[in-house]
Amino acid sequence: MKMIGVCVTSLCCICQKEEETTEHLFFGCEYSIRVLEYLSDWLQLNINSPNALSWILGYRCSRLQQRMLKVTLTACVYCIWYQRNNSRLECSLQKPETVALDIKKTIKSRCLPQISYPVRNKDAQWLAKITQG
Repeated sequence: MKMIGVCVTSLCCICQKEEETTEHLFFGCEYSIRVLEYLSDWLQLNINSPNALSWILGYRCSRLQQRMLKVTLTACVYCIWYQRNNSRLECSLQKPETVALDIKKTIKSRCLPQISYPVRNKDAQWLAKITQG
């Protein structure tokens, strides 16, 4: 953004510690890491945030869990970008746990009802745990 004249500084507007790059903003910024940690706990998976995208694409799990991971990561990227813009333009930033909670609520209300049943027993147990959490 600095290179095209939109921003004065190239520092991440969320953490103000490192240069804002795509890699930093979505996977290296302490803010993003905390959002991913909350979602990782909810999904009961250990998402390695610096390599989250490659980790998710290579993670061995059921097709249902793989889809949920991709949806969660997509929502996470969208919400972090939204928070980045709010931070830059409105000087406001929600707490990472609030962002994660909003993502979780959205996924529970929009995605979980779309799952076609029956699912494998292991997936059903996993879904029951994340639905309650």
